[in-house]
Amino acid sequence: MDSAELAQWYQRGRRDFSHTFLRNADMSGVELPDLDLSGSDLTAASMISAELQGVNLAGADLTQAVFQWAKMPGADLRGAVMVKTSLEGADLSDATLAGADLSSADLTNANLTGADLRDANLRGADMYGAQLVGADFTGAALTGADLRTADLTGAVSFTWAMYKSVKSAAGADLPDEMA
Repeated sequence: MDSAELAQWYQRGRRDFSHTFLRNADMSGVELPDLDLSGSDLTAASMISAELQGVNLAGADLTQAVFQWAKMPGADLRGAVMVKTSLEGADLSDATLAGADLSSADLTNANLTGADLRDANLRGADMYGAQLVGADFTGAALTGADLRTADLTGAVSFTWAMYKSVKSAAGADLPDEMA
């Protein structure tokens, strides 16, 4: 299935596209709220500025995909593979990223307010300027991550050990219990 065919089926009312092969698909600027792409292969797909509120991408392969400035509040990304994925400026507020692999992902200026990052792999991720207010970091791995100027106010389970493992957190707003 290609992106044009997916859009046609979506317009006809279909929402379940789980386990779909969309490698290298260009879906930039699409408006597909509540879409189910769980378990799909979106390796190197482009979804720049896409409107994907409530999208289900649980278990999907998003390796090297581009979601710059995408609007994905409330997205389900549990267990998704997002290695080297670009999420610069994306809105992932209240998204579930538990167990996701975001190693070396670009989350520069992304909005992860209230995001569930439990057990997520954020090793080497660039979260410069990210909004992480109230995000849950329980069990997350942050070794080598860049948290410069990030806002971690009210973050849950962001520990000193995590802080010490990051590449840099200069200018970051830390949770009150760490201040």
